[in-house]
Amino acid sequence: MEISIWMDYACPYCYVDFVRLQKVIQNLDLDKKIYLNIHAAQIDPGAPKTSANTTGQLLAIKDGLTKKEVLQRFETIKELGQNAGVDIKYQDTRNTNTMDAHRLVQWVLHGLKNQDKAVKLANLLFKTYFTENKELADHEVLIDRAYQVGIDKAKTKKMLDSDEYRDLVIEQEDILQDRNINSVPYMVIDGHAYTGIQDENVLKQAITHAFYTVN
Repeated sequence: MEISIWMDYACPYCYVDFVRLQKVIQNLDLDKKIYLNIHAAQIDPGAPKTSANTTGQLLAIKDGLTKKEVLQRFETIKELGQNAGVDIKYQDTRNTNTMDAHRLVQWVLHGLKNQDKAVKLANLLFKTYFTENKELADHEVLIDRAYQVGIDKAKTKKMLDSDEYRDLVIEQEDILQDRNINSVPYMVIDGHAYTGIQDENVLKQAITHAFYTVN
């Protein structure tokens, strides 16, 4: 059985939804029987390669907020992360381009044909952005994270230095446009679409019904 999910590694709701999805699959003991097909979706395709200011600093400048007021703006997202078991420091993130991060995961998934490493890498990229607050456009960061899941550094660098998988990322984003979907996360389970962050019970019911109907 396959579950398709569109997400961006700079999207906190995608992070929480992806963690919830994996938790539900593991609790149902279906992690070896479900293929997670990760699709790309850039929230901000025009984002720069590097950023001098954090998201919190930019918000403070834009709206004239104090540090305390900035933290209050991100409190709901922080709590969502805590409830999912992840540490989201959204105010400290640096909004940078995620195209290369997407290309990297697609290469691992489709080029190396290793779904396990692709899922591990996706989790690591979320953590890198939201917990460690690194820039996902930084090739050194991406090479290191790929290495952490067991991928050769030289091969990763060669891929990142090319334009490989850029067209695939764009094709996957075009699917969302064709379906008039303008936000992520977006998930398809057994032909049924789910837009936005989903409750664990909703995911459990959807996956259980789909798996036992198919099998």
